[in-house]
Amino acid sequence: MTSNLVLTPNIFQEGNNKQNIISILKDIISNPIFITEYQNTNWSKTIQSKYVSSFEPKYKDKFQVLIRKLKDEKKLIKQTNYDILINSSEDWINVSKKALSINLIDFIITDDELNDKYKIDLNEDCESINNIIIDDTKWDTIKNKRSSTLIKTESSMEPFLSHFMPYSSKLIIIDPYFQYQTKNENFLKLCSRLMGNRTNFSNSSCKIEIHTRFDSNHNYNFQTFLTGLKSQFNHTFTIYIWDDSTIQSHKFHDRFLITESIGFSVSHSFDITYVSNQETTWSFLDKETKSKHIYNFQEQDPLFVLKSKIEV
Repeated sequence: MTSNLVLTPNIFQEGNNKQNIISILKDIISNPIFITEYQNTNWSKTIQSKYVSSFEPKYKDKFQVLIRKLKDEKKLIKQTNYDILINSSEDWINVSKKALSINLIDFIITDDELNDKYKIDLNEDCESINNIIIDDTKWDTIKNKRSSTLIKTESSMEPFLSHFMPYSSKLIIIDPYFQYQTKNENFLKLCSRLMGNRTNFSNSSCKIEIHTRFDSNHNYNFQTFLTGLKSQFNHTFTIYIWDDSTIQSHKFHDRFLITESIGFSVSHSFDITYVSNQETTWSFLDKETKSKHIYNFQEQDPLFVLKSKIEV
């Protein structure tokens, strides 16, 4: 699944098609993206000083809007734990290779020359901007790497969640069958440990919301367990327990996991164990679908009927 990308600055050089590049970047921005900075070398300033300064005003303005949106949505991530000095786009490729190796990013977009040079080394993790522009289906293929099949164990889930959970300050779990039990407890512990715990940054307090369905046959004994998690990780927890909508066609059924930067629909429950062979498929939600599901559970105007709320 493509979620975190590095774009090398040379894709903005004169030989590339500015209009199509801006279009593709706007398309990328609707998906989760972290543009990285290394050793105090600023990606956006590098591009602006070397390339964007020569843009026609209409392209320059679009790029400025793009950078502002990246900053506003907290999608510019700074990583300084590599001793590589950056003076060229080839240096950015070398940095990106290191980032790929630790799963910080999962794709690099560069120009034809660098792509050809590193094609064998990077395999499908690197593509040229011009090939993407010329062949629309290639960009669709990159964008559509959107599902991952995982085994429901901590050892399988942790590397996957580590792609985005450390960068998250808010987590929403939507699961009508989410209950206090050992299996769900394991998943909550894993998320709590990973959240707000980015490399070389101190842990930050985060917010975790759980939306589940009311069932009189189950004891939703969340309070004691979540109080323990709060004391350990300093996150805040809110549990919303809902009835189905009074509108017959709206049933609380599907499962989702959503952070401020990414969202997934989840094919099976959030229970994880130490040993399992059960598979679950996590499918990426586009921005519009993610927003729709969040909106369904707005306390001031929800789609469903709120029965109770637990805050820890």
